Amino acid sequence: MSFGQAGLPDGVLNVVSGYGPTAGAALASHMDIDKVISQHYFSASNVKTEQCATIGPLIVPKNRTSIMQSIVILAPTCYFQSIFGFYVPLRSRAALLQLAFTGSTDTGKVVLELAAKSNLKPVTLELGGKSPFIVFEDADIDRAVEQAHFALFFNQGQCCCAGSRTFVHESVYDEFVEKAKARAARRTVGDPFKKGIEQGPQIDSDQFEKDNMLIAQDEIFGPVQSILKFKDVDEVIKRANATRYGLAAGVFTKNIDTANRVSRGLRAGTVWVNCFDVFDAAIPFGGYKMSGIGRRRGSTASTTTCR
Repeated sequence: MSFGQAGLPDGVLNVVSGYGPTAGAALASHMDIDKVISQHYFSASNVKTEQCATIGPLIVPKNRTSIMQSIVILAPTCYFQSIFGFYVPLRSRAALLQLAFTGSTDTGKVVLELAAKSNLKPVTLELGGKSPFIVFEDADIDRAVEQAHFALFFNQGQCCCAGSRTFVHESVYDEFVEKAKARAARRTVGDPFKKGIEQGPQIDSDQFEKDNMLIAQDEIFGPVQSILKFKDVDEVIKRANATRYGLAAGVFTKNIDTANRVSRGLRAGTVWVNCFDVFDAAIPFGGYKMSGIGRRRGSTASTTTCR
């Protein structure tokens, strides 16, 4: 007698995406087309397991998703369909056996509620973030400044794991702030389709105007950097964890013991050491607390969508 486990594809997977790069990210995370598009964000196995995926981006980034759909036209058409707008009846249909959502925490709660009320379908949520970027006194300050700038300003700050809370040790705080200000001042803003432009427009006027939110607690989804001073390891871990989010974090130090201690103490799904926003197709990605449920990429991408 022998036993085995079969990873059976679990019917139709509905992928819902939000602002920023998520229209493409949601697609790449649930379909094995990374060789066609990019492995920068996610990679999974719906095509391998012959699952059908529908994608429901918000209205604003719909053009990008239409382009994505044309790119994957070489795959069987049942693998990918796009539906624009947040279709509540579709999300609650029992015919859909799974839901995957990338977007705000508030909308994620709605998705979870609809899934529960329909047929208790499994839900994967990648939601908001308020990621800490921690710089210790022994860090390479110039590199840390550049990485902190990238961590926040990437995609106009419209990134769920943006490093929007920068914690800097008090002994190097003044130096860091001056260099961070100088780097931000050098950032070129304009038409993103022109060569040499680093910063394009926000997704819409709402995203531009919501930069007056509580900067140290809630997700701004924009290029607003707060640089906070800290004294020791225990203090910065406590303060970094003092938010409802827990998606990602960055730690800059030359001390491996400090890196290990801090990364293990942070309640974040991903902790980068001396880098930020570096992804690997084999490493799962997802958050703690109000940053979501479940993981993407790696073997988790297959097990999540199979039984």
